[in-house]
Amino acid sequence: MIKMKNIIGYTNYLIDECGNIFNSKLHKRLRGTIDKKGYRRVCLTKNGEEKTHLIHRLVAKTYISNPLNKPQVNHIDKNPLNNCIKNLEWVTDIENKQHNIRLKMLQSEY
Repeated sequence: MIKMKNIIGYTNYLIDECGNIFNSKLHKRLRGTIDKKGYRRVCLTKNGEEKTHLIHRLVAKTYISNPLNKPQVNHIDKNPLNNCIKNLEWVTDIENKQHNIRLKMLQSEY
């Protein structure tokens, strides 16, 4: 059985551990769109107002604790469409840049 939680701040939307979003009022799965950087985004409505959200940030806010209040969510495998919690981590800007540098160095070795 797929575990779903309410998206914080949105009572009519549920999200699972891999970023699949379901509108519980309309009984409909939301697919969202892919932005120019390759990240999946989705529009959520609250009190008649639409707001666009990055799905990986919704997953992180819903499922991953952030006790140090780190501002960014890193895709560990660098695949911006892999929004599963095992592939996401809260990071600082510096940690995110260091992760990118390490991956580029590993890729250049091959």
